[in-house]
Amino acid sequence: MYYLTISDKDTVQTLVYSCRNCGNETRDSSLGCVSETFILKKNAEIGYIMNEYTKYDQTLPHISNVKCPNSECPSNKDPKNNKRDVVYIRYDDTNMKYMYLCVVCDIAKWTNDN
Repeated sequence: MYYLTISDKDTVQTLVYSCRNCGNETRDSSLGCVSETFILKKNAEIGYIMNEYTKYDQTLPHISNVKCPNSECPSNKDPKNNKRDVVYIRYDDTNMKYMYLCVVCDIAKWTNDN
């Protein structure tokens, strides 16, 4: 089985197919593109990232000091019996934009866009 490695021996980096079993190496002389990525749209849709299962994801961070914008949320009506619980996700790294989901009412979804 051959594995791809990059050779820096020459002035130009080239791809080398190398066998770990026998040590055979074959240089790729085509100098073609291995991978090319085009990012057409950077804006993420909230509905695409936040869904009905988001609140069950244990890997997402939770905060309790953010108030739910839903006036009918139990955490706003009776804060002693219903503690605030909001999940947040960063959806835009360059502009540091976050989206939030209230776990208590599961209705309110909002962002920090101004």
